[in-house]
Amino acid sequence: MPHNATYSLLIIPPITNLETDAWQKIKQFIEAGGTVIANGLLPYERIDEEEEIFAEIKMTFGLASEAKINFWEGEQQDLLTYYTKGERNAIFIPCTADHPLQDRIQTLFKIVDQYLQEEIQFKVKNDAKSFLLQQRRYDDRTEIVFLSNQEGDPHQAKLYMKRKDIVITKLNVETGEEEPLLATWIDDHIDDHWCLELDFAPYQSQLIKISENQIENNESFQKSESTVWKINAEDNWDVMPLQANMLRLAEFDLQLPAHGEANCTVQAKTFIDQCEDLANKHSLPVQFKQTFGTPMNVKMAYPINVSYRATFKIEDTTFTLFTSNGSSRNSGET
Repeated sequence: MPHNATYSLLIIPPITNLETDAWQKIKQFIEAGGTVIANGLLPYERIDEEEEIFAEIKMTFGLASEAKINFWEGEQQDLLTYYTKGERNAIFIPCTADHPLQDRIQTLFKIVDQYLQEEIQFKVKNDAKSFLLQQRRYDDRTEIVFLSNQEGDPHQAKLYMKRKDIVITKLNVETGEEEPLLATWIDDHIDDHWCLELDFAPYQSQLIKISENQIENNESFQKSESTVWKINAEDNWDVMPLQANMLRLAEFDLQLPAHGEANCTVQAKTFIDQCEDLANKHSLPVQFKQTFGTPMNVKMAYPINVSYRATFKIEDTTFTLFTSNGSSRNSGET
């Protein structure tokens, strides 16, 4: 791990025992300002001589020293109403083994949002759980956010940033080239933030760079009126994708000439991914290669057996025939 890495949140699953040295490290983390969230079950099994730590752990998380925790057969209750908090940011969620997993996850997320105010938040429109997010902050306060859609469905999402004077760009995950992005500043007098709308294709990854705005604000700047462009819809249009591998086709049937009938149904996804699926099932003369989170690359799979068929018309059937002894003669036969 980097020597200057910092951590602000520790989430503890239901546990039955904990070594004294490990508990001392957790206490140091809490006393240094960290937030600890324990779920369902606190340690009760003795594994060393320090038996009094059980009462200390309960009091740290806002429980009485003699409180009974019935994780295995306890009654379900509203977790957001009955969770406890100690003098510092040590929180205990009293879930039971029978609590629905989704309720436990939602409660955990809400408590994290309440006690750990992050400068950057990522939310998916349909609340999909198919994303990976990794964030890195550098010494110059530049932040890099890596977002990856792990499933085969498209999604719309929003990235919220609380820093005010920033420049937001998108990095090409293959070349590193930067592309400026347009975000919307939302001023609600309580939680001001930038909002960046993002669209994700299946399995697509995006790399967002957030850096400080080095240009001083010009208070005398006057917003100009928007220009109205009139375009004739009947003119010829040239349409080009903004990036590679964006063509998507609906479901279709593949017909191979050798068989003369459709024997493979292709699912709806990006065209190059459809081709990869076909190449895995049939002998197609192409190879696919992809670095995680980048567009797929396609190349020919040499050697290739090629058959060429064409229809043409012969107007003159006269030709010269060469014999084995080197002589030749003209012939009108075909």
